[in-house]
Amino acid sequence: MARPFVVIACQSIDFFGDAAVCLRLAQGLVARGAQVRILADTRALNHLEGMEPCYAQEGINGFDKDAALGYWAFDTLAQAGHGLPLHRTDLFLEAFQMQPPRVVLSQLPQSTVRYLVDYLAIEDWTSSCQGLLAPDPQSAQTPRIWLTPSLRPEGPGLIQGDRAVVFASWSQAQRRAVRRSMVGDYDEASVLLVFAYCYADTNLMDFQSALDQALEEVKRDCINTVDTETRRALLGFERVVVFEPSQTGDSCFLNQQAFDQCMAAADLSLVRGEDSLGSAFFCASRFRLPFAWQPYRQEAGAHLQKLHAWLAQSSRHGPKHFSQNNARDPITQVWSQLHRGLSPEPLEPAGSTDWLAILRPLLMHWQAFCDFCQLVGQAHYGQPFFEESLLRHWSGKPQDSR
Repeated sequence: MARPFVVIACQSIDFFGDAAVCLRLAQGLVARGAQVRILADTRALNHLEGMEPCYAQEGINGFDKDAALGYWAFDTLAQAGHGLPLHRTDLFLEAFQMQPPRVVLSQLPQSTVRYLVDYLAIEDWTSSCQGLLAPDPQSAQTPRIWLTPSLRPEGPGLIQGDRAVVFASWSQAQRRAVRRSMVGDYDEASVLLVFAYCYADTNLMDFQSALDQALEEVKRDCINTVDTETRRALLGFERVVVFEPSQTGDSCFLNQQAFDQCMAAADLSLVRGEDSLGSAFFCASRFRLPFAWQPYRQEAGAHLQKLHAWLAQSSRHGPKHFSQNNARDPITQVWSQLHRGLSPEPLEPAGSTDWLAILRPLLMHWQAFCDFCQLVGQAHYGQPFFEESLLRHWSGKPQDSR
């Protein structure tokens, strides 16, 4: 396959939001031989440079023909004689309903293939829409194709990025060092460490308090009834620490690699949105790290349809390994309750989640829950990745299963 030149147009909602997914997609395309430029608004550029500052922002006459990845500003492409080779674009990706300015679209050659890369797909109906035309009201004469990352087994897969490269030499010594940086004055080995990248209205104080109480009760009352591996793990925990990746405005002290490493160093991850879910899958498949997910919020609770579809699909990955009666499988129940507690129904009163009732059985089945999450992660990492599916679609080659 010839080395394609790919432009990804994006904007940014929050620091680890849409721009982070676009950066991950760019890294994955570069790893598969593409040359990529991320075309972004001012806020997204600030976020990109904070998450991954090693890539250059190219301005007028600043194009580096040998650089695999770089950043472009919309404002630059609106200037006459900007010198950036938009005319070389093979694939133009419009991320998450981004509406590129007409002045940019008018500079694309007719041979450019435009893709509308939408939000993560999980619902049944999305499978039949992959690869269909998505008309653009701004530029009806230029066809656009709908293709989006998917949790569906028949979909084009998840965005992989370069996570495998980042963790190729990850060691226990590195993990312990990262944990020490996250737990403050506590002994890192004695802490049940929760990595919590959640929506702001998630009551993490209640969650931490309940997890602390559940840990104390299980160690006191139930430790002799759990399996040996769980007993060994829980007896080593003396306290719970919840670590939140801090972000203020448009800056954050964690870049993308540090974000992933902090997640990998934790004992449990609570993640939201899309990019962090991909990292949770990776850490679950590679390190057996348990996790729970908050789908990105939508009006009128529409995101709960995505959550219900996700729970129905994911619960099929592992229960048979733990119970002959899936309907009563404790791991599936804990999995579902944990997710529903993090994404309550719109009419549920604040603080109504009984976290202790959820977290106590989670700890009692700790090792089995870790195994279940690993199976969920491996199920998704056994599929083709979105970057591969995208390039195969563009080149006209059939998609092969891994």
